[in-house]
Amino acid sequence: MESNFVFYIHSDILDYLYCQNDIVLIKSFFEKTTPLIEVGKQINAKIFYSKESINNLNDYFKIFPQEFSPSIPDRLFDLLTDCKEISNGLFCFHVLFAQKNTQIQHSDFHYLDSLSLKSQNIIFSLYKNEEIDLLQIESNSIFNSVRVQVFNDPKSIWSFIQGNIPTRNYNFSSKHGNKHTIAIPPNGEDVSQLRCTDMEAQVLLNTAIFDLREKKFHYNFDLTENTYIVFPCEGINPQNQYHAYHLDNDTDIWEKEVPKSIRKFYNK
Repeated sequence: MESNFVFYIHSDILDYLYCQNDIVLIKSFFEKTTPLIEVGKQINAKIFYSKESINNLNDYFKIFPQEFSPSIPDRLFDLLTDCKEISNGLFCFHVLFAQKNTQIQHSDFHYLDSLSLKSQNIIFSLYKNEEIDLLQIESNSIFNSVRVQVFNDPKSIWSFIQGNIPTRNYNFSSKHGNKHTIAIPPNGEDVSQLRCTDMEAQVLLNTAIFDLREKKFHYNFDLTENTYIVFPCEGINPQNQYHAYHLDNDTDIWEKEVPKSIRKFYNK
């Protein structure tokens, strides 16, 4: 599912670091940017950034105030670990439609690459949150329409991902039961009880998130039970099925059973 999404770091993210000599503002930059890029890494998607923007930043770091220069570049490049640079992207334009007076205007999304023609394109931005249709021009005779989703917060990105992945279907498991059925542990093993109804589990599955770097389980935070609900994948199957169970309301258990990236997203 993750290969259908391609992520791009908008130049406004990197440009923000220019002329910032306030450590509070720089700290805020990393606090806002890190969760955005983390979403792409969680689903093992390709993440691209403009080589031109990075080169400009490297030049700027040379004159950056000395008290910041040892740490800020290192933090930035740690943030971009596993991301890929684009040297020359597509030529994309905004269409300013006005019937016979229609014009095109060059887009600053100059780092889009050929993957954008076949994928769901998500662009990380510090300021924008919008859907944009662009005209990609290769030559006098080759034109393509490219749609990009620009997001400035991780919740919006996850909402978009959830609406564009195959439908996930909850499947009752006697091992974990549900609100009306006691769990039946096989061979007397210790198992966790599902505390909600099957219908409620499906609703929570619809908005569950995941981190494919660790395991194929999906997670949501059940506000009714004040704890995590876990959705193990039932393997490759045409129904795309998941069963479910709740964790005990215990932060030590959460730290052991739930990936750190998931806990950060829910701030639990």
